[in-house]
Amino acid sequence: MKYSYAWLQDFIRPLPSAEKIADMLTMQAWEVEDVIKSASDTILDIAVLPNRMSDASGHVGVAREVFALLSTLQSKTKRVFTLPPTRISEDNKRAVQKYLRVTVASPALCPRYSAKVVFGVTVGPSPKWLAQRLIRLGVQPINNIVDITNYVMLETGQPLHAFDYDKLARGKDGRVEIMVRTAVRKESIVTLDGVTRILSASDLVIADRIKPLAIAGIKGGMGAGISKETKNIVFEAATFDRAAIYRSSKSLGIETDASKRFSAGLSPHAVPFALARAAYFASTIGRGKVLKGVVDSKNFIHSSRIIRISLAGINGILGTTLSAVEVRKILQSIGCQIRNVKNDFIVTVPDMRLDLVLPEDLIEEVGRVWGYGRIQSTAPSVHALVPRHEESRIVRDRIKDSLVRSGFTEIRTHAFVGETIVKAFDLDKKSLAEVENPIAEDKKYMRPLIIPRFLLTAAENLKYRDGIAVFESGHIFERLGKNIDEKEHIAVARIVKNSTDIPENFRFVKGALSDLLQASGLSDVAWHPLSVSIDNSSVYKGWDVANTAVLEVAGKSVGVVGVLDADVASSFAVPDNTVIAELVFSAIVRLSQEEHEFRTPSKYPEAIRDIAVLVEGGTLVDEVADEIARVGKSLVRDVEMFDYYEGEELPGGKKSLAFHIVYQSDTKTLTGEEVDIVHKKIVQAMTMRGWEIR
Repeated sequence: MKYSYAWLQDFIRPLPSAEKIADMLTMQAWEVEDVIKSASDTILDIAVLPNRMSDASGHVGVAREVFALLSTLQSKTKRVFTLPPTRISEDNKRAVQKYLRVTVASPALCPRYSAKVVFGVTVGPSPKWLAQRLIRLGVQPINNIVDITNYVMLETGQPLHAFDYDKLARGKDGRVEIMVRTAVRKESIVTLDGVTRILSASDLVIADRIKPLAIAGIKGGMGAGISKETKNIVFEAATFDRAAIYRSSKSLGIETDASKRFSAGLSPHAVPFALARAAYFASTIGRGKVLKGVVDSKNFIHSSRIIRISLAGINGILGTTLSAVEVRKILQSIGCQIRNVKNDFIVTVPDMRLDLVLPEDLIEEVGRVWGYGRIQSTAPSVHALVPRHEESRIVRDRIKDSLVRSGFTEIRTHAFVGETIVKAFDLDKKSLAEVENPIAEDKKYMRPLIIPRFLLTAAENLKYRDGIAVFESGHIFERLGKNIDEKEHIAVARIVKNSTDIPENFRFVKGALSDLLQASGLSDVAWHPLSVSIDNSSVYKGWDVANTAVLEVAGKSVGVVGVLDADVASSFAVPDNTVIAELVFSAIVRLSQEEHEFRTPSKYPEAIRDIAVLVEGGTLVDEVADEIARVGKSLVRDVEMFDYYEGEELPGGKKSLAFHIVYQSDTKTLTGEEVDIVHKKIVQAMTMRGWEIR
């Protein structure tokens, strides 16, 4: 917004140079984007912030700000702030109420509407000084009456409008009636730019008994515009609901100096002074007679904003050592009224300062006016405390690091699901925690599992690569009666495009989970088919029951890993080979923190024998490994599968499993014969089970 340096001099005497004012405002108020010099004036282009439009969108407000900043300087120069004159001689024989009536039909949208009537004006060119000031600020002079409204807006920040009194419809009592109402749907008005505007029912208009006269807060209409023949006028000044003006301005595609100010929000207390200034100019420049009084429709309750702050609080936040006298001087310079209660300031905020609401707002004002550059930099005093040891956090990080080493990438997804996911996973709505005010239809419920929303994100990422391996940890939510049970889960998924090798994908994920459990220090681990775990099959409905295993640690179920159900995979547009897992993360962390028994590793060498077994397709790997460990007893230290094969070369329904068997004793070095004896027992046990040794 552009401001005239010469105009600011009308209010402050003496005033420092324009360059100094620009520097001061930039550092302590708003950025001065440009300083434009001419032979007769200097124009300051100031980026006044929206929250300060209520008090600083006119020259008077900026002058107040400059005066407040100057008042904190250590200077011997005495400066005086002076408001422009408003006193005039009114026509005491004619009261305005006998000639004008105002009705506000939408009081919520118009907190205040005031009007003054001036008879016998002479419409003509404006005085040269006034016209030049308007031109310098980019406003084209039209005639003295219209120019007065523009001049007063630039001076005070309060928009005004003038109507030709004789063009307004009268009531039965002979009085003109101005109404503030919402438009009738598809009602039209020809605005001052000659364009016909079609209004909606949400647009606010100023109207007489017959027609709309102006789009409130935005633009006037041709119907009651000022012309050379105008003799009698009505000045209006009002405040409108800023949201309503903003919406109408955007929907109609009209942005004016007035709409910018009203959209930011103006104080109803600015109306009387601006209206008085317009009447003053109409009397002195327009040579009219101002009718006595003002028609003033107030639709707001005046309540002073009172904020309590303390000197210690101000200095504590700002890091200053200001005295009570200095703080009082600063607050008074911006128009605050102050009284002391013990060690606190009870501050009454100026009505024009709509931005001052909280104690922090006033503290910010103190720091800003005092000057942030004057505040000394000091290092904060802190207590050096040893951070608390959180074993659970260490375990969580260890688990995540294990997955990253296995080739997985961590992702984050929303904790909400919608009807589509509920239907795809056949989730029980009675157990879902429903959000009272969801921001979108697909965020209607809190997630009972991580996998559903997790799959959507994985499917989206799969568009850009041949395969993905991802994991996510987060909280899930389940309704238990009136309460919501919250648990921490971790989900893992691996998807490969153009691959039908589901077993390989399964083993990859299962292997990563085995490494995860090992990194957590858990060894009492067992995997069971989901098909025989009835409780789990009712919970994890998105998995293919025939190709899914339940994970147990220390005899407790902590999760599931398996192939995604074909119907679910189709719903989420992911391949049928998708393998997913979801574990109760908090249970794994808790179990890993329980007391464990550690044994000293054997100091004697180990011996390794390999064995390959041909088994039925439904035989579990763990079943074979457990049989080897059972027969070998304490001499079998470890059993590790290193090969898995299913193919045409094998008999129908058969698969080949190959294991490394690690033999080791805690008391001596095993001889080859001793190892062979145990190994033969294992082979015999396998044969008795109907498994063929290869």
